[in-house]
Amino acid sequence: MMRIGAHQSTAGGLVAAIDRVVAIGGNCLQIFSSAPQQWKPLQRPQSEYAAFRNACSTRDIAPVVIHAKYLINLGTDDAFLLSKSVASVIDDMMVAHHIGAIGVIVHFGSNPHRWVGPNRKRYIAMMHQILKETPDDVSFLFENSAGGGNTIGTTLEELSAIAADFPMSRVGFCIDTCHAFAMGYDFRTSESVNRFIREVDTKVGWHRVKVIHANDAKEPLGSHRDRHENIGKGHIGYAGFTALINQPKLQGISWILEVPGTDRSGPDKENIDRLKNMLG
Repeated sequence: MMRIGAHQSTAGGLVAAIDRVVAIGGNCLQIFSSAPQQWKPLQRPQSEYAAFRNACSTRDIAPVVIHAKYLINLGTDDAFLLSKSVASVIDDMMVAHHIGAIGVIVHFGSNPHRWVGPNRKRYIAMMHQILKETPDDVSFLFENSAGGGNTIGTTLEELSAIAADFPMSRVGFCIDTCHAFAMGYDFRTSESVNRFIREVDTKVGWHRVKVIHANDAKEPLGSHRDRHENIGKGHIGYAGFTALINQPKLQGISWILEVPGTDRSGPDKENIDRLKNMLG
């Protein structure tokens, strides 16, 4: 069964997010563990974690992933911000363990030297610290970025370097279609999609990609602007998503929508249905 779901709010409790994704026809889920624009983690009772795990099991919601806070920057040279960022990611990974999520999706951050520069050894040591301090059943999932502001993880070459530095199974990837398109990877035709599929396979390996963020792009190819649009209504379009979702290597990966929604209130049934209807 193809896994297609969405990012959903946890307002009203963790189980409420499951109710929301089921209501729009989704069978996998992404959440924030707490307010994404505040450092303070949200303390929840173990009973709420247990209720969430039980609801996922009985309603067949899998996998679940947590998205890290927008505030973090693991690439920063600022010691205070780095400390806060590391602590936040560790907290998210602990919550992921408690709720049975497979991992935490992280926008790594920004630095003028990016991953391949002089900070690379520091990044590697920091990542090993994060993995050492968190449970083995939770993965750190790098998300590709749209390429603006010295963000780390923009190109497949950079993701390839990260993959080489962390061959362990606990480090994986999330490919965001809008971000990749904004970076200059074209999805508008079957030929360009096939080219991207081969390139990821060679440089990263699709077996290491655990989640696809399915987002159309509001801005043109190569814009470096992270602006999501509803499926089929942006510059990737229906043809692009039809080519993507029918790729055999991508059908075993969970698809999570982060689109604005037809009424601009977030991912909705219409967007999920569009993807389902594209399946051949």
